[in-house]
Amino acid sequence: MKSIVTIILSIILVAVGVQLFRLYGQNLSLESNLSKINTELTGVSKENTVLEADLSYLAEAGNLAKELREKLNYKAPGEKLIIIVPPKTSD
Repeated sequence: MKSIVTIILSIILVAVGVQLFRLYGQNLSLESNLSKINTELTGVSKENTVLEADLSYLAEAGNLAKELREKLNYKAPGEKLIIIVPPKTSD
């Protein structure tokens, strides 16, 4: 009788040990994923801060017109657009 109880307890102990080992492996995997996600979140938060700053800058009409003129060669009706091309240099 004592040997049967010992065998059953041994089997239960081994099963619990196997489950603990699997849980430990899953925990390591999840911690690795969490670390990657936190790194990505930090990058996205920095990008969000930059985009919010750009948005508040471009919310002002004068700044928006300035950026349109510089980047898209925008001109208002009645204005003339002059594009200055640097001279070609021979090397």
